[in-house]
Amino acid sequence: MKVFADNADYWMRKYIAENPNAPAEVLKSFTLMQDSDNELQCRIAENPNTPIEILKAFANNHDR
Repeated sequence: MKVFADNADYWMRKYIAENPNAPAEVLKSFTLMQDSDNELQCRIAENPNTPIEILKAFANNHDR
């Protein structure tokens, strides 16, 4: 999956983010992409492998 993630376009990243087997480091890398938006962030947040620091960052960004 890491191979796909490294070269994934926006739509592929959304599908990877939904995959419960997506590694945490891949999900974290998606948050750094220029085209990361609310839809992608929601899919990342719903993934059980998303690191807690990413979830906290999402929560802090949405509080403003």
